[in-house]
Amino acid sequence: TVIFDGDVITHERVDRIVAKGLVHVPQGDLIYPQMTVRDNLLMGSYLEDDLRRSAERLQTVFELFPRLEERQGQHANSLSGGERRMLGIGRGLMTDGRVIMIDEPSLGLAPIVIEQIYKVINLLMSEGRTILIVEESVTRVTDLATNIYLLDTGRIVWNGAPDQLIQNRDLLKTYLGSLSRMDALLQVLVSGLLMGSIYAASAVGLSLVWGALGMLNMAHGIMLTMGGYISFSTVMHMGLPSWLGLPIACVISALVGLLIYFSVVKWMYKSPVFQTNVIVATLGLSWMLENAIRSIYGSYPEKQPFGIDRQHGFIVEVPKGTVVFVNDVFIPWQNLIIMGIVAILITILTLVLKKTKTGRAIRATAQNRDAAQLNGVPVGRVFAHVLAIGGIVAAISGVMISSIASLAPYMGYDPMMKAFIICVVGGLGSVPGALYMALILGVLEASVQLGLGARFGYPVLLIVVILALLWRPYGVFGSKEVARI
Repeated sequence: TVIFDGDVITHERVDRIVAKGLVHVPQGDLIYPQMTVRDNLLMGSYLEDDLRRSAERLQTVFELFPRLEERQGQHANSLSGGERRMLGIGRGLMTDGRVIMIDEPSLGLAPIVIEQIYKVINLLMSEGRTILIVEESVTRVTDLATNIYLLDTGRIVWNGAPDQLIQNRDLLKTYLGSLSRMDALLQVLVSGLLMGSIYAASAVGLSLVWGALGMLNMAHGIMLTMGGYISFSTVMHMGLPSWLGLPIACVISALVGLLIYFSVVKWMYKSPVFQTNVIVATLGLSWMLENAIRSIYGSYPEKQPFGIDRQHGFIVEVPKGTVVFVNDVFIPWQNLIIMGIVAILITILTLVLKKTKTGRAIRATAQNRDAAQLNGVPVGRVFAHVLAIGGIVAAISGVMISSIASLAPYMGYDPMMKAFIICVVGGLGSVPGALYMALILGVLEASVQLGLGARFGYPVLLIVVILALLWRPYGVFGSKEVARI
């Protein structure tokens, strides 16, 4: 429940919330691109009927951000990233709210722009304005804030004065990565292996389906999401133990994989344009399933009950050596559980493909479908098996991801895109390639996020794809001949 000034506003209309004096300056470029800077700012005072007061606020904004005054006649889409951020904050000030919520004011901006924006925020606070800042860089707000709330997947896990946070060493290590340089490198390795493990589960499932069927399953992302929600419902709605959530999600997701085969693939795979048609069909199925999830659960993120609270873990202590001293690095038990489950999953999948009759049939069908048919292999049944296995892998991946992040209807898109990147770089259809590249790119992304910031992780992965395709168009672990799995 959200209460503002004594009124419950949880389901209130946005315009009415703004009229009450609660102003939100969102992250990103929510501007009017084809309107001038001046018109963008005046939209902030849309609810103000007094033109004189609106003009006074506009002049105040121009005094705080002289750059906006210089560019007031330009279209907003011509502004730089820093200028757009100034415009967003200025438009929030034009509303003249009693409480101003600013989301990530420093994200992706140059240091000189960040300094200017925080000077303005400091000035506003000195004038008695109430400002709520959401900021991932805690060092930027410790000198400003009177109170700090620390959130983990939407839940408040700690709150207090800035001095208390700075003095709480364990809390800093657990949530904010307050580490020495060598500690940070070790933490990057641990975080990278965790991310790589999660990516591996997603990518192996996608690569397996491509390898056996030559099919890009655009419903893979929504199957991850379904796995997370099935586990959630098992515990929260059915009241079953949390450990049952994962196996039940696997069973139901396997059935969904079979449903995809019998409703879509079975009628298309003999077509000469199968690869194109199945992309469209599975994309449409993905949209249908996402809308169904939104209708049942809504769009608000949920907390996955599977796992252990991130505050629980252990400290890795490395003694002083002759070259370097590493203090200690906090590793949540949940991270080890995820990596362990993924390792077991990959091991079982490898044994199934290498040691069982079904696995040999899958590999044979992937490498030469006609020869497999001449040996008596029912390729339709093989396709059904592969999609069922893909559903199981997707369910495990979805539960693992939602256990360390929020569970939401759209949560599957990012893992699917990264899984696709991993498959392309590793070699489409190469399951070992997907596994190796998932771990490599997981560590790479964690390193980039530490050095440059979280927003640069994904662009760097895209650059890696481009370079990899220029170097080896068939993938780092792929071969020139199309031999999948």
